[in-house]
Amino acid sequence: MIIVKVVLPIPVRKYFKYFMPDFMCPVIGGRIIVPFNSKDVIGIVVAVYKKNDINQLNFKNVKSLIDTKSLYTGIILDLIRWIHKNCHCPIGNLFFSVLPNILHSNYIIKNEYICQWRITKKGQELDLNYLKRRKKQLYTLLFLKKKDVLSTELKKYNLSKVILKKLEIEDLCKINLNYKVLFKKKTLKLKKKYF
Repeated sequence: MIIVKVVLPIPVRKYFKYFMPDFMCPVIGGRIIVPFNSKDVIGIVVAVYKKNDINQLNFKNVKSLIDTKSLYTGIILDLIRWIHKNCHCPIGNLFFSVLPNILHSNYIIKNEYICQWRITKKGQELDLNYLKRRKKQLYTLLFLKKKDVLSTELKKYNLSKVILKKLEIEDLCKINLNYKVLFKKKTLKLKKKYF
C-alpha cells in the first residue's frame, strides 16, 4: 500500500497522510482529492512512501488522482519548503498560492498538439502536371501554396489528413506541431452520505 503525505489549502503548519491504492501512481507536486472534515478537498502530494505493514495505521483513503505530472519544478518545491521552514508560513497556503486560481479546483491540464501543414521548397517548384491524375493532391498542394493550414481547419477547407500525409511522404509539404494547453473540468460522481 502507498502512503502519501499531502498539504491542504488550510492555514495549518502540518502535513496529512492518506492511503493510496497500488494501481494509482502519485507524483510529488501533483493534485489529488482527499476527504477532510466530512468533505472532499484538493491536496498536493509532497512525499510518497511504500509500506507493507499497515495494520496499526489509521489513515483515510485518497478519493481520486487529478494530475499525472508535477505542477512544480524542483526549484519551486525547494523554495516553498525553505520559506515554510524559515518564515513560518503555513505549508498548504504556500503550495496553493503559487498555483493559478483555475488549478485550485479540480481542473485537469490536458496537453494537446495542433498540427500545421506548410508547403516545402520542393512543393513550390513542382510542375503541376506531375499531379494531374491525382486531383485531391493537386487541390491540396494548390491550397498550401496560398496559405498554411491547421489541423482544426481541415474540415472547413475540405482537406484530408491522408492526402496531406501522402504529400508529406513525397516531401512536398511538412508538418509542424504546435503545443496547446487546455483546462478540462473533471467531473466527480461521489455518493452523498446522509448519516
